[in-house]
Amino acid sequence: MTFRHYPFGKQSKKSPISKTAEREFEREIRKLEQLEENAKKIHNDMQTCIEAQTAQSKYENQMLLNLTASSLYRDDEKLRALVDHWVQSTKKLELLVEELNATSQKVIVEPMRKIATIFPSILQAVKKRDQSLQEYSKCQEKVNKYVKRERTAQNVVKLENSRQACSIARTDFESQNNLLMDEIARLYDGRIMYIQPSLEALVKAQVKYYTDSQNTYRDLCSRLHIASSSPSPPPSPSSPTIQNSAELKQSIKEKLAEIRALSITVNDQGK
Repeated sequence: MTFRHYPFGKQSKKSPISKTAEREFEREIRKLEQLEENAKKIHNDMQTCIEAQTAQSKYENQMLLNLTASSLYRDDEKLRALVDHWVQSTKKLELLVEELNATSQKVIVEPMRKIATIFPSILQAVKKRDQSLQEYSKCQEKVNKYVKRERTAQNVVKLENSRQACSIARTDFESQNNLLMDEIARLYDGRIMYIQPSLEALVKAQVKYYTDSQNTYRDLCSRLHIASSSPSPPPSPSSPTIQNSAELKQSIKEKLAEIRALSITVNDQGK
């Protein structure tokens, strides 16, 4: 059972403590509930991120594996050189992903898993505190019952015994309640100091990963450019080379004009 499913707010009408005190306690418990949910969400989101990064690296490797196994790779020397450069860069990127995932596991997943182990023990303490409150309530009801009875010798003795038992129950409840309130406040107030070093470590790891990845891709682009810059046969007159963006735009406009002139296009527009 988590804090979300715990039946709070069912205070007896004859409870020996005030509604204000009980509301303050419930407010602290709701903070713990939020903290527990946030820790679980951070853990799950980070785990999903790690799995996604691993899958991305795996799919890229599989794509290159399929490409290197193709006849096109074996027959085309120029393509083979380009793919080989890509494979080398992918191996570097795979190591970077593994390093980032290992850091993410260490600084986020494990700390969130660790803090999650605290909540069950706090929940047990809350249950024990509620049981103590119930015992205190029963003792107080007995005191109230004997106060209203005739003051015979027997009733006076029972009243005194009930008051002593009630005093013990009250002391036990207040001790547990105060200790629990202090521990909850300390845990909640310390949440920032607990998670901040982990977030800082994660940000540094991500900065390193993306910087190294950018450098790897930049180096790959440079290698691909060099590998693809071998002399190629001059274009034939029937397929002129477009020299700049202005000529490219003019060529696109001419092609669009030809398409508009097609009878099928005119018919479609008329429909």
